[in-house]
Amino acid sequence: LDRPIRVGCAGDSLTLGESGGVSPGDDYPTQLQQLLGNENFVVHNYGLRSVTAIRGLQDSYDRTREFQNSLEFDGDIYLLMLGTNDAKFWSTDGRWFPSDMESLVEEVTSSSYRRQPRQRVIMAIPPWVKSDWGCIKNDILVRSVQPAIKEFAKIQQLQLVDMYDITVNENDFFTGDGLHLNAKGYSVLAEAWKNAIRCNNNDICEVGEDCESCPQDCFVNCARKL
Repeated sequence: LDRPIRVGCAGDSLTLGESGGVSPGDDYPTQLQQLLGNENFVVHNYGLRSVTAIRGLQDSYDRTREFQNSLEFDGDIYLLMLGTNDAKFWSTDGRWFPSDMESLVEEVTSSSYRRQPRQRVIMAIPPWVKSDWGCIKNDILVRSVQPAIKEFAKIQQLQLVDMYDITVNENDFFTGDGLHLNAKGYSVLAEAWKNAIRCNNNDICEVGEDCESCPQDCFVNCARKL
């Protein structure tokens, strides 16, 4: 590419990063921009409080201006982390989660705003919920939401980052409400996203990877430079 790689970050308040008393700039998209650098990457935040992947609800992400903006952004890499708020509706609407997530991803990859021939979608399993928050219960995330995301990513052959595994039992990653992350927690998410972008270890040299960050995937490109 002869321009910076565009990275769109889509999700709920854990992407927006303004809840729980955190300071502006502590959110993971801002920290990810700092990690990737301004010269080769531009990162945009399309997070919104309370949104779900499940459609037909008041706060369904596909109905929002932020989702529309994320499509119009036409990113080269699309980071998607939803599921925490879906736990609130799992008993009544959880069965729709896989198909609604599929529709969401299809809309991203086939958007009429696409100017680039390919887009890399990376999904994440949401972080641990330190303290059950209203109807958002960690047990539902573990027993129901996580398996659904893992199965969906496997079927769709999407790269998956496990934010639960790197946050579970890390009490000092969270604000006082037990749901939202603090600056330290978001820095861990940003680092995980950066590592996922820079090397997927799938023998394909994808956008965001290069000879330095992922020689095992980009060895053909690296050999050409020798």
